[in-house]
Amino acid sequence: MAASIGVQGQVVSWAGTFNSAMLQLFKPAAFTITQQAQEFDTTGYNSTNDIVASSYLRGLRQWSGTIEGFNATPISGVAASISGTAYSTNARAWGIDIECDAKDTTAWTVTDSWRTFKPGLQRWSGFYECLVDDTTVTEPVLGNSGGAPEEPLSATFTLVSGNTWAGSIFTTGVQITSRVGDMNVIRHTFRGSSNLTVAGSAAFLPANSGTMVAMVAGSLILEADSGVTYTGNAFPTRLSVAVGVGDVTRCSVSLQGTAALAHVVS
Repeated sequence: MAASIGVQGQVVSWAGTFNSAMLQLFKPAAFTITQQAQEFDTTGYNSTNDIVASSYLRGLRQWSGTIEGFNATPISGVAASISGTAYSTNARAWGIDIECDAKDTTAWTVTDSWRTFKPGLQRWSGFYECLVDDTTVTEPVLGNSGGAPEEPLSATFTLVSGNTWAGSIFTTGVQITSRVGDMNVIRHTFRGSSNLTVAGSAAFLPANSGTMVAMVAGSLILEADSGVTYTGNAFPTRLSVAVGVGDVTRCSVSLQGTAALAHVVS
């Protein structure tokens, strides 16, 4: 018997066409599993007026997690770029999150108190950051310097040449920061509308030909050490890429488990 170090861990497999294809484009370096159980305070009246200990009843349990890492072949953030956005001069960082609803499907047929979930609708949003240029006008949120409303923008976010995430966006926030002794920075947040197109063989997610793929639960096997595994059905609830000059491109997946999580030591 001995303690183990995380370098011995791995994401062994994740069933499902999308899930397994994503893992082929992903180099995981960390995972976290979070388990939660409900508790209900069932303390009632005490007619003797004595101080009594509170009583509780246990409820249902559920699990979720995150996987963090890099592209299968790690990419330097300096290889990235943006185009078609409200402002792109001196761009230096961007990030996109794809989110998927987790709908609770637990019914009275619940097994061993484990909640069940099903993937629902998807949405995507993100940010990009630029250094303010001394000759390029910045635009107000959801508009332009002439006061007209912003038209939907057809934006492309490049991880490395030939590998892109692209779609129709509109600006949801603009933050301009000026500080003595530092660079002037403008940061935009945006909302994506309809499909997000993924292209290339090194874009973290598999290419989707312009139509986002529905999330599906599949058997996920996580290994903390040789023979120490955690297994259960799960589906992605957030897929994220963060790109910045001076850093490696970082990828992450949040996931929702459905039904039981098995703990095994073999």
